[in-house]
Amino acid sequence: MRAFPLLYFVAFLWFSAVFSPCHAATAHDARWFQARAELRKNMEAFRKGEKADQIVRAKKAADTLAKLIAAAGKARCAGQDNDLRQLVDGMKRLDPDLAENLQASLAALPAEPVESDRKTLSNWKSLFQDRRNVLLAPTRKLTEDACQACVPDVVHRTVRQYLGFWPDCDLLLTNMGKTKVRGVWYGPRSAELAKAGAVWDLKLGWISANEKDRPRYNNGEFFDLQTKKWTTLDEANRLHSELTNPWIIQTEHLELRGTAPLTVLVQVATQLELFYDQIFAAYASFFVGGKQKTNAGDLKLILGMGTYPRLVVMVFKDKAQYHAALPEAPSWSAGLFNPNKGSSYFFAVGPLISYDVMFHEFTHQTLHQYTGGNSAPVWLVEGIAVYTQSPAWIDGDLVLGRLSSNLRLLGWTREHAAGKVMSPTALMGLTTTAAWGAGEVDQHYSAAGALTSFCMEAEERRYRADFVDFLRDSYRGSTNNHTIWEYLGFTHDAFLATFETWAKAQHQIKYVPPGNPFDQ
Repeated sequence: MRAFPLLYFVAFLWFSAVFSPCHAATAHDARWFQARAELRKNMEAFRKGEKADQIVRAKKAADTLAKLIAAAGKARCAGQDNDLRQLVDGMKRLDPDLAENLQASLAALPAEPVESDRKTLSNWKSLFQDRRNVLLAPTRKLTEDACQACVPDVVHRTVRQYLGFWPDCDLLLTNMGKTKVRGVWYGPRSAELAKAGAVWDLKLGWISANEKDRPRYNNGEFFDLQTKKWTTLDEANRLHSELTNPWIIQTEHLELRGTAPLTVLVQVATQLELFYDQIFAAYASFFVGGKQKTNAGDLKLILGMGTYPRLVVMVFKDKAQYHAALPEAPSWSAGLFNPNKGSSYFFAVGPLISYDVMFHEFTHQTLHQYTGGNSAPVWLVEGIAVYTQSPAWIDGDLVLGRLSSNLRLLGWTREHAAGKVMSPTALMGLTTTAAWGAGEVDQHYSAAGALTSFCMEAEERRYRADFVDFLRDSYRGSTNNHTIWEYLGFTHDAFLATFETWAKAQHQIKYVPPGNPFDQ
């Protein structure tokens, strides 16, 4: 396998710069419309090809894996089940139905031996690695094509598919900027902590990696990295429960400070890291497009491995501390991103935090911090946050934009069926904070989220790339007065009619719990 051509991605960055709306001389510049139409045509053609390609890739992968399972059945050896199980898990990203059939074939194999001789193991590893390379070759090719065709979200998707089959691929993970420490892959910032002797624990955060310390943790002791002393978790939580001495937890992309119990903070960190990855996948061109000067490192940014400063998130043990730290927060709020301070603020209720609020405000923080400001109309800023605030957990992955898990948007569908929702035209008139805060604010949020969901999800995400360009240029103040419907290739009336058709199709959607594993 050869390295993924990261430099190919520079082509995308150059293309975005040349054809960015910031180059339009007037609001009706014919060249701008022509460039957008051409970009839209190329994107649509590539995505149609990707959809067809995925079907072909899935069938080829399933055929290769079925033959490998059959070969394992004829010559069983130790370790085969783990190898094959990983490939079957990878198939779930391509075709869940085919993966289910392969899972049944794997389960029907005779029990593998506890040990095997060196020659048998060597023969199996050689066969397995050869078949895995054959299986992954089409996905590797599509990733290269997506780089050359300047489609960053497809790059993100195919790389994740690749890692689903081969999560320990040294070459790819190294190209992404990761480092392996004691058998675990870390990003550059986390690797520094790991090399210093820490390992990430899903309940306690960074703990000592020294095996000699493991019995102490098992016996209820806890090593406080801030005080550098052994204590108990209860005592450490008491020590860090005051505003003057909060917990400080650093992850690859975050710095969490807070007085909530450590397990709550670690839960928040884990979820926000996963959410961060999905934000970059969904809005890839937001972060890399339209630049005048760029470099190949932007592909690493799309894959969640950029070199930007950590995002600061504050989580307090109760509402009183939250308001003491952020007196300007409305009395009814459960969380807030403060752009002047560059931090988001939340408080816990017992062992839990409001997930919808957390994801909503963190969306504001991420988009704002990566543009260094925000010139977008309020309806757009809030619409994106409503769209992302209720992700669903599907097969262990965090998935954005599932309307069925978003109670606010499901409420909007019922109101739409009753003819009681705010019109898109009225919504898009809410460009300022003052206008947004007047009238029925709940209707404003739900209408903005619905319009964003249409732009991001309708017709198999046909309008997503154009909408993300509009979002990016709106944040940067470079739309040159081009409207959302012009970005999407509509006339005003056609845009409204298409949105209305989509909205009516959502009336029958039922609520599906997001399945958050941290609630269990």
